[in-house]
Amino acid sequence: MRRFITGPGQAGEPCVTLAGEEARHIGRVLRMQPGEQVMLLDGEGREAPYEIVGITAKEVALRACGPLVPSPCEPELRLTLYQALPKADKMEWIIQKGVELGAYAFCPVRTRNCVARIEKGADAQKKQARWQRIALEAAKQSGRARVSQVSLPLDFEEMLPRWQAHEAALVLYENEEQLDIVQALAPVKHVKDIAILIGPEGGLARDEVAKLCQGGARAVGLGPRILRTETAGMAAASVIMALCGEMRAR
Repeated sequence: MRRFITGPGQAGEPCVTLAGEEARHIGRVLRMQPGEQVMLLDGEGREAPYEIVGITAKEVALRACGPLVPSPCEPELRLTLYQALPKADKMEWIIQKGVELGAYAFCPVRTRNCVARIEKGADAQKKQARWQRIALEAAKQSGRARVSQVSLPLDFEEMLPRWQAHEAALVLYENEEQLDIVQALAPVKHVKDIAILIGPEGGLARDEVAKLCQGGARAVGLGPRILRTETAGMAAASVIMALCGEMRAR
């Protein structure tokens, strides 16, 4: 069944009218007809089946044929990826693939060794809007029922209070002895709110890691090989999702 993200104000209502890009996609691209069914997603983790009852050049009318229920495609784990700003357009790729893997949210971070610099104000807002659109498209493509939120880029110190509020937190750090990620997750894999921070191309500064760990985080590694920043986050997210039981068939 084709899936379309609407919003919490539409999915679940007895009758829904879609307009804009979603209506165009149903009518002109997919050439669907009245009587066919689609799944509407509310963007917050729930879904409901609808029947197409009418199609015009600009709108598609739908009628509910089932209740709004939690989607089996959404992970129970809330995994937030804190990503030190990478160079070029790597952040776009990280968000796209992170959404596919089930990430709950993303927080871009300005750390000391970041080469990329996105200043506060209009530049940051423009970037955040583009990243949020990428998250929306990735959610549609991967069958997610929730659109992962991407925050504005934060300075390292601004990030710390948010970081410390998570149930469990891991920071990837390769410059000293640390637990491997499997060992680190063993005592906390039952929790439902995990944060992980990935450093930039130049790595995290030692005092940054110390501050993160003072707030309760654990420094972890992903084995003897050095991974690129865009690879490390996806590898860590995959391991976390698997160890927390989010890779099982539903």
